[in-house]
Amino acid sequence: MSLAGLWISLVQITGPMGISLPWPTIAAVAAGCAVLAVLTSVASAMLADRGGPAAQG
Repeated sequence: MSLAGLWISLVQITGPMGISLPWPTIAAVAAGCAVLAVLTSVASAMLADRGGPAAQG
């Protein structure tokens, strides 16, 4: 499931119930997860290019 799909699902679930969520905090966590995912994929690609552990898997 994509991050956007998860975000939409969260809005749909919490919207009708009127729950006040800390949206700036949630957005910061989501952005942090996205950045971490990108960095992980870049690091894996770099290790694969160098013949590191990722290339042997």
